[in-house]
Amino acid sequence: MVHVGINAQNGEEALAVAKLFNALFGFPLKDGNMSVFPGEQIEA
Repeated sequence: MVHVGINAQNGEEALAVAKLFNALFGFPLKDGNMSVFPGEQIEA
């Protein structure tokens, strides 16, 4: 897997998606300017 992008309605929803991946797989969270990244392969 190279990269998966998940569209969200707003920043709160993107953060919730990122936290879910963090809880399921232990991916570290990185809060970017326009996106939240749980790990390097996923962007919400």
